[in-house]
Parts: sequence; structure tokens; C-alpha cells
Amino acid sequence: MSAADRRWWTLAWVCLALAVPLRLALFAGFGLGDDASESISIHNFARTLHLDPNDFMHYRVVNIVMRGLLYRLFSPNELAFILPILVFALATHAVTLVLAGELLGARAAALTSILFLVTPYETLASTANVPDYFHAFFGMAAVLAVVRGYRSGSGWWMGLGALAVVLALLNRLLAFLFLPAFALGTIATPSRWRRWVPFWGMLAILIALVCLWDFRYSGQPLRWIVFNSAGTGGGYDVTAFLGHVLMAYPRYVFGLDDFRNLMFGLTGWCAAVGAVWALVRLVRGRGGLAEGVLVIAFFVFVGCFEFLPHKLSLTAYWSHPRIFRYLASIAPVLYLCGAYGLDRLWRVRTPLGAGACAAVVAAGLYWTPRVAEPLVDANRDVRHLVRFMRTQPSDVPVYSDYWHILQVWSGVWPVPRIVSVEQAAVADKLRFLESVPPGALVVTGGATLPWYSNLDLIVNLSLLPFTVPPTWQLVYEYDGARQPWRVEPLRVWRVAPAP
Repeated sequence: MSAADRRWWTLAWVCLALAVPLRLALFAGFGLGDDASESISIHNFARTLHLDPNDFMHYRVVNIVMRGLLYRLFSPNELAFILPILVFALATHAVTLVLAGELLGARAAALTSILFLVTPYETLASTANVPDYFHAFFGMAAVLAVVRGYRSGSGWWMGLGALAVVLALLNRLLAFLFLPAFALGTIATPSRWRRWVPFWGMLAILIALVCLWDFRYSGQPLRWIVFNSAGTGGGYDVTAFLGHVLMAYPRYVFGLDDFRNLMFGLTGWCAAVGAVWALVRLVRGRGGLAEGVLVIAFFVFVGCFEFLPHKLSLTAYWSHPRIFRYLASIAPVLYLCGAYGLDRLWRVRTPLGAGACAAVVAAGLYWTPRVAEPLVDANRDVRHLVRFMRTQPSDVPVYSDYWHILQVWSGVWPVPRIVSVEQAAVADKLRFLESVPPGALVVTGGATLPWYSNLDLIVNLSLLPFTVPPTWQLVYEYDGARQPWRVEPLRVWRVAPAP
């Protein structure tokens, strides 16, 4: 290894180390849409150390078991809930930069690490409940193992790649999207098809073992697939507004997010340039294994992620809501392609590559706190509410909107009697507030759930034609800056008997 390569590798690992304080400084924590129900499922496993076949969350084995053991060791708390996400986000960073080094060289490894560090999305997602990092890590680990196995002819590496794919599948079925990419890699290398036999053979054996485990576990060999695809597992019929749905992820990657910030900074554009550059070199016969991996990853895996419906139908297009956290699955591909593009610019002319890299870093660091702010700020309200409610007697009923009640239900033990209004209509909220009995606590205001919802989710008294009765006594208040997700302070009222 040359001295220059050693410097690039040092920079790569330094960027990984710097990611830790940056993520912790903008810690998001507990508070996304599924957090409450997921925490309850984790808590149930922690109590019993038994996976429940009637809880679809328990089929996300890696997620539930790892976090459940932390709950059992350290009690249910926010750190135990989020720490595995941060660890796997950093592990994804590490394995991807190693893959970049093996495919593209030391400078590309450093550029990949820089993109992980400064892309605003990483800071937003890596300390929130984004279990998609589990299969992002296993996906990158599978690619690294397969690349090593393909180059060396090692069946062991190919088998490890298959194991990584199955571990990803035991987190979410989205990992099936890895298979078209590996299948195309197999088809594109017919002269070396024997090197792929250990991968596909081990994959078949491991999936058969999962089905056998599921049969003993639930009585049905394919329940792990069917249960995760039932109900809303296939998403919703979005044919009527398909254009809007399909533009959600491109808008996040290349444009402005819901709060008019660049979620990916300039990284998305670097990735597009890198992927097209790799494709052109491959078509012209100048590319090698590295370009082939990048082209398949970007155009096949990311393409399937964007366009493949979540339920097969000949009459409609079905899709899950396009939520920002799912992008963690494809983000490492964007960083690899972006690093390739920057590295090619560096090869063309050093000042050009260095200048482009500096622009990406500057844009990323500028937008990072702005992209993270909505979730970081809103989740503070959740912490303050749960902290206060834990000091109250458990026999006191709590009335509020669905979102705040969900936080009390998942964060306060023993759970008090809870009553929520799930309708967003003004008339429903007014009837609900007028029905609160003496002795109850009422939670109003505070931050709504950013990214997933709007102000209608919250019972904001300032937006209702409602006058606080004299029997309502303010017992707690936490205020934050007025933002699109908060129009009034979080308040807790105690209802006294009428005089």
C-alpha cells in the first residue's frame, strides 16, 4: 500500500469516527409512527424470550431479538430502543467503505466515507427508529462477500453472502429485492457460473431451514412470508395518483423534502452522475467488475425499490406509503455511486474532483441540522410528556389525541386508563373535550408527528372554538419554538370536579 493510499484509508476511518459525535449531537430518538407498537412487541419478547407467531413484528427476528435482549438487560428505554439502529448504521458505513476500497480503491473508500458522514439523511435516520439499517448492513455485507467469493473462487465467501441475504430477509421481506441484482450478476458472467453455485445452493438451503423453523414455530412453513404480506403488507391501491407516489423518493434524493430542505444534500446528484458514468464505461467496454457492480446496484436494485409494486395485480398499482426511513435500504448504493463519480472527476483533473467534493461537504454540513431538526425537536415533546406521566398515579385516566395516547401507552408502566380521539374533524374533537370526566388528565398541544402527519393529528386548543373550562387546572407545560409541526405548547390539564 502506498503512502497516498494509507492517507486515504486514514481519512476514511476518521470520517467514520466523526460520524458518532455528529449523530449523537442531533439525536432523534423515540417518536416515529411505528415506534410505540414496535416497542410493545419488543417488550413482549423481552418479558417472555419467546417469539409470538401471532405478532407479525416477531417475524422481524433480527430486529426483535437484538432489541428485546437489550430491553431485558437494561429495561425498556429510549437508548435500548435506538442503540441497535445507530450501531447498524455505523456498521453499514464501515462495510460499505471496505467494499468501496476493494472495488474502487483507497480514494473512493474515503469519498464513500465522506458521503456517509455529511449526507443529511444519515444524521436524520441513524438515531431514529429506522430498522431498515439492518438489511442495509446485511445487503452490503452480502455484496462484499460475493465480490470476494467471485474474485477468489471461494465457496465460503459465497456462502456467507447467502447467509447475509437470509438474515436480511429475517428483518423484512424487502430484502427479496436483492435477488434480481444477484441473478443478473449470475447471468452476466456465464463463463464463471460455477462460482455462483455455492451462493444459490446455500441460499436455497437456508430458506428451506427458515421454512422448517416456521413450520415448527407456527404450523405453517410459509407464514413468515404470508403474515408479512397480509393486510396492509401489500400497501394500498395508488393507481389514481401514481405519479405523485413515484416522485416521492426522487424528490427526497434529488430535491426538497417536506420541510423544504435538501435531505440528501448534493449526494443524490453525485450518485446519478457516477451511475451513468459507470454505465457508459461498461457499454464502451472500458468497465470492469466495479462498474458492473455499481450499474446492477443502481439500475436494478434501486430501480426495483422505486418501481416494483408491493402487491402483484394486473388491474392496479399497489404501494406502501413512500416514507423517508425506507431509503436507508438504498442509501449505501447512492454513496458508492457518488464516490465513484467524484473519484472519476478526480482522475480527470484533481482540482475538479476536489472542488466537487468540497461543494458536497459544504452543502451536506449546511443542510444536516436543518433536515434533522423537525424530528429532533418534535421528539423532545414526547420525552417530556412520558417523563411527566411516569410521575402520575396509574389509576388516573388520561385523555388526548391518538398520537399522544400512543406515547403514554408505550412509555408509561403500569399503563393508565387511556382514552383517545382518533378523528381529525373539529366537531369530533370538541365532543371529545367536552366529555372528559372530573379527575382525568387531558393532554393538548405540543408537536405533531413530523413526516408522517400534520397538525390535525393533535388536539390544539388554539385551533378549536373551545374555551378552557374553569375546572381545568394546568399542571404541566413544555414549550418549544413555533414550527410547522408545533403551534402551541405541550400542556397537561387536570379536570377538577365542578363547584
